[in-house]
Amino acid sequence: MPSFSERATWFVALLMTALVLTCALWLQTHNGLVPCPLCLLQRFTLMLLMPLFLLGALKAWHARWWRGLLSLTTLALSSAGIFLAGRQVWLQNLPPNKQGDCGLSLSYMLHALPFKDAIMKAIAGSAECGKVDWQLWHLSLAQWSLAFFVLLLLISIRQLWRSFSRHT
Repeated sequence: MPSFSERATWFVALLMTALVLTCALWLQTHNGLVPCPLCLLQRFTLMLLMPLFLLGALKAWHARWWRGLLSLTTLALSSAGIFLAGRQVWLQNLPPNKQGDCGLSLSYMLHALPFKDAIMKAIAGSAECGKVDWQLWHLSLAQWSLAFFVLLLLISIRQLWRSFSRHT
């Protein structure tokens, strides 16, 4: 039977994710930071993770395979977040002349292009994605996002390990 600490871990991940999304929205509304397409994809990834964390926090899953599936899903989404944030960090470290042209907004791309093409264009990034508008302790928002997704990946690995190391 899953222990309370297993559920508490999911709850802490849920609270941290809610805090990160709240901070991102605060920076957008109060500091005027307009999120680029890669930022929006990272936010969407966090929004997909939140119900999974809530599910893990609320329900004590008795089946080992179900806990493992939940952990694998959060691991996959955290990995996607690492890819997106890592791509943005890479774009931010390119010289300005190699960052490409200014891109279209994600909402416009989703309306004008097929879904797959819009996502691929957003992942490719643009000069907008390579711009550093805000820093905390000399780290950009994309670098903080990357660190947070790595933390979520480590939590997912820990939960996966716990789900298969116990006898149920």
